[in-house]
Amino acid sequence: MLQLKNQTVWVVLSPKGRHILQRAQLTLPESEMIEFYAEESDELGLWVSFAREDGERLLLVRWEHIQAVEIRWQTKAVGPVN
Repeated sequence: MLQLKNQTVWVVLSPKGRHILQRAQLTLPESEMIEFYAEESDELGLWVSFAREDGERLLLVRWEHIQAVEIRWQTKAVGPVN
């Protein structure tokens, strides 16, 4: 399993997943892609951090509610390129 840890990810949630997060008082964008900061991932899902008026929170977004995950990374040149 790909470990997603301490990085920004963009996810597409199922309709049920969006509903659950809205019930948890998260304000979600209208777009399908939602940006999260993944603190950790495990067999249950993504542990994401977010800010609310009363402070920082950590929330589990279960894999069953995630339809797609986009990650971005930078590559570094190791030596001369011919």
